[in-house]
Amino acid sequence: MLDPRADPTQWADAAHTLKGAALSIGADDLAAACQAAEQAGRNNPPSPAGAALLLNDVKDQLARTLEACGRVSHALSRPGLRASKASNS
Repeated sequence: MLDPRADPTQWADAAHTLKGAALSIGADDLAAACQAAEQAGRNNPPSPAGAALLLNDVKDQLARTLEACGRVSHALSRPGLRASKASNS
């Protein structure tokens, strides 16, 4: 849905949805990139090249966010982590 050649309302809607998800987990950089893409798609649609730049920023931030989530998930799944946290409470 983040296709720069698509209708701007399509990728603006996708950016809006992703922005909400990003905000819900505290991924502020991703939310900011989504906000920029959403506003551009709704208010002043750029050329396909301009849209590609905006959407590539969203995709880059999404990749960073997913990587960070993966690291956290891995850390939380390590044996003993939960037990040591519980014993420190």
